[in-house]
Amino acid sequence: MKKYLSILLVLALTAALAAGCGPAGPGNTEPQATTTAPQSEPTEPPAQVTTEAPTDGETQGEDPAASPLSALIAQIYEVHPVAMMVGDIPSETVQENFTSYSGLENDDDLADIVVSEPFIGSIAYSLVVVQVKDATKAHDIATQMKDNIVINKWRCVTADDLMVAGKGDIVMLIMVDSQFAEGDTPTSAQDIVDAFQQVMGGELDFAEKGEGKMDGVAIPMP
Repeated sequence: MKKYLSILLVLALTAALAAGCGPAGPGNTEPQATTTAPQSEPTEPPAQVTTEAPTDGETQGEDPAASPLSALIAQIYEVHPVAMMVGDIPSETVQENFTSYSGLENDDDLADIVVSEPFIGSIAYSLVVVQVKDATKAHDIATQMKDNIVINKWRCVTADDLMVAGKGDIVMLIMVDSQFAEGDTPTSAQDIVDAFQQVMGGELDFAEKGEGKMDGVAIPMP
């Protein structure tokens, strides 16, 4: 009987030793985990190289807030606050509806453009500031803008108070519903032109009234 028990004990120990080799199989997953780690190491440098700098460049290209003209508009609003909530229209939206926003057929003569309009509701107000590539063309570009801008692009309201002004290579177009000339925070085209002159730090090269045109062409609300 003891002999059989001894044999069974030996078999049990042998089985235990064999089972002890079992984890060696799962243990082989550790090199796989280690293999995964080295795979992640090579992927880290590309992530650092490819995303950060290009993303910054793309953001600067698409975000009008990156433009000096956006800072100029902010200074205009500091001099003369407006009653409505306004903000810079995304550059992509401006480019997709370039003529509706600027009155120009294309941006061939422009170095930059920023448009500030109300974000909520159909409010007839638009402030457009452009930088021209050739300052000698500034007045001609301003004339094109004031003659061709659609003043009823919002369909149900009209910006019947329109002016353009310029100094050096900077041209500004402002059009606003004349009803905003009244109220707690009155705003007329002349008010914005006066603020523009103050920000530009001296007498303007020109400041002229315009009429625009009424085509009834609407642009997408931002």
